[in-house]
Amino acid sequence: PAFRSIPFDTQFLLVEITPEQGDDNDNRDDQDDHDHQQYALILPLVDAGFRASLESNPQNKQQLQLICHAENGNTESHHSDDVLMKALYVAVGNDPFALLARGFEQVATSLGTFRPLSQKQLPPTVNDFGWCTWDAFYSTVDPAGILQGVQSLRDAKVPPRTLILDDGWQQVAPPKEDETDEPVKTTAMTTDTNNNDDESILTKISAFLMSIVVTVIGGLYEKFVKRAPHGSFPNLVWKTLSHTVLKGGLWFFFDSQTDFGRQLNGVAPNDKFETTNNKNDATNDSSSTGNTSLKDLVSTLKNDMGLHRVYCWHALHGYWRGVSSELGDALGIDVCQVTPHTSKHVLKVQPEL
Repeated sequence: PAFRSIPFDTQFLLVEITPEQGDDNDNRDDQDDHDHQQYALILPLVDAGFRASLESNPQNKQQLQLICHAENGNTESHHSDDVLMKALYVAVGNDPFALLARGFEQVATSLGTFRPLSQKQLPPTVNDFGWCTWDAFYSTVDPAGILQGVQSLRDAKVPPRTLILDDGWQQVAPPKEDETDEPVKTTAMTTDTNNNDDESILTKISAFLMSIVVTVIGGLYEKFVKRAPHGSFPNLVWKTLSHTVLKGGLWFFFDSQTDFGRQLNGVAPNDKFETTNNKNDATNDSSSTGNTSLKDLVSTLKNDMGLHRVYCWHALHGYWRGVSSELGDALGIDVCQVTPHTSKHVLKVQPEL
């Protein structure tokens, strides 16, 4: 078979094997073709601290190239000759459904790291229509948008029964400018204008110039850099500029305007989903929907809009860049800030990292 369309970092491959030219197909009927049809299941595995993946061999499009690499970000990690990695599972059969069931059961038995479907209890959500907020809002999700989205599905006669509230509901730092009650620049302008006129003017000018820089950088990043492949010209230009006098502005933009540079800074929902008494109801997103807390929003979704379950997403390590030291101090836990060394393979999959 031709493997020209297999994308980089493929994690699962089911191939229909085409009979070779010259087979005596003229003497077969449709039932014979079905009985002789073969499928191949190719599964890259995770074992011994390494993760395998598949991609097309750039030199020979008729072959698969297997890539094994470490994903833990530890530059000291290496594959010892004493530890053998189970990198690839390959099986062939004429029933693709039976092949999948048998394949995953055999892999589960061999690795001992997960249970196959036959040994799990299916959650009730598998039979419900559900909606996740990510593709609609990314991290800009708010209660009004959620209610509008659910209502639009109800109006289309496909009411969701399960909702996943994805990224955008947690307290993170630094906050994006549009998530704060006051723009960043107004904080910088808070000075005693009566006694420090000169300082105030300089502060205003500095804040104004910084806002322009962030706006320009943001536009360039979204248009040219964000989706650019790793190692491409826009990617290299951005990396080079981050080591020049623009370093401060670039880091400020990346930390405050993208999700990958931010950390979990609180265990409760953020201001978009929790209204406190000292908030201005006229400007609060939740108040305009009649909801003053995440609990109220969930109650509205269940009691008034027919949802059965509402799940809230969060990263296993808190947020994209982990947990802030401030939150660790508040909770009385030790937080260790470690900069990961992302592999080139991962950067090809997710250049924004």
